[in-house]
Amino acid sequence: MIARVLFPLHVIVLQALTYVVRPAITYQAVEVGAGGWWIGAIAASFALVPILIAIRAGRVADQVGVRLLVVTGSLIMAAATAALLLFAGSVAALIAISALLGSGHLLVVVGQQAAVAQASGRRVDASFGMFAFYTSLGQAVGPLLIGWWGGWHQTVPHLLAVYWGALVLALLLVLLGWSIPEAKAGAPRRRLRDVHAPVALSKEARREVLSAIIVGVIVLSAVDVITLFLPLIGAQQGLTAGVVATLLMLRGATSMLSRLLMGRLVDRRGRMPVLLSGLWLSAACMVGLAFPWPVWLLALLLAVGGFVLGLGQPLSMAWVSDAVPRDQRATWLATRLAGNRITQFAMPLLTGAIAQSFGAIFAFPLAGLLLVGAAVLATRSTGDANGSEETPQLGD
Repeated sequence: MIARVLFPLHVIVLQALTYVVRPAITYQAVEVGAGGWWIGAIAASFALVPILIAIRAGRVADQVGVRLLVVTGSLIMAAATAALLLFAGSVAALIAISALLGSGHLLVVVGQQAAVAQASGRRVDASFGMFAFYTSLGQAVGPLLIGWWGGWHQTVPHLLAVYWGALVLALLLVLLGWSIPEAKAGAPRRRLRDVHAPVALSKEARREVLSAIIVGVIVLSAVDVITLFLPLIGAQQGLTAGVVATLLMLRGATSMLSRLLMGRLVDRRGRMPVLLSGLWLSAACMVGLAFPWPVWLLALLLAVGGFVLGLGQPLSMAWVSDAVPRDQRATWLATRLAGNRITQFAMPLLTGAIAQSFGAIFAFPLAGLLLVGAAVLATRSTGDANGSEETPQLGD
């Protein structure tokens, strides 16, 4: 019973801490005189450096246990937060702190996802839906805490107060990390050095896993396109910043709602029908956003699109979880997370180049086309069942 309360709290605190510290690092970069390129490098270090450890982190969770990973990652994030109080006076230090923060964040998220996958049983879709809901909730709380601690009316928040508040959150994260349930993966725990052993999957399972990862990456890309380009398109169409902010909040709110309802939807319709319906509908909404509609119609498109896009990430996690053996779930969930991190780095560069060449409005139909491709891929991967027993290996 205690774990049922503390685990969601741990998920919320993790995301709140991340969404406090990352914007604070950006503000700090401005304070030390960093230009746009260096601010981009600081942001990229959060996503890029952890990619190098993602798969090994999953192997640790599978073979040794999730609590070790979660507590270690929480301690690393606490160290990164403390470093902001001591060493944040240069761009190089901020890049290092951002990389440290991202590494700790990845370890904790891999551990959390592994704990959900190993403990969910047949309710894996509902469990990942609730996990994604708590994630979204924490991401919404973080910016509010910046305003509370740093001053609502400040152009640049009072960063020292924000750093101290973030450090309190980080210490709470460490304490809550010890409450993470140590779910058994069905195989004896091994020594830490065994995490370097290769992981084998059948060809059919590998196809499903790769399809689930690609679908999740495309859904994440579509959400990023909305976040990055709606303000730009809104400015070009004469929408005020308040209207654009409200539209973005509406998208986020409907995504949270869909994650709350995901378990019921899957129980009634099945995972793949829900996923495929969501992909086709979200593709239509993304294409629709390319046109200069009235605000009420834009709001409708973003409400519907936000609802169905909110299903993509947790459903892809559940899909990966079910496609692999129980003692490999964390490894493949970590591989999926690495794909997401690569996307978060590359997507702004790709869409920025497209916007520069063809206009920002083109980013929306491009995202819609990618979602159509995701729907086709998901249909083919679930339709194919050739039963091949070829065993590709991960981790050689």
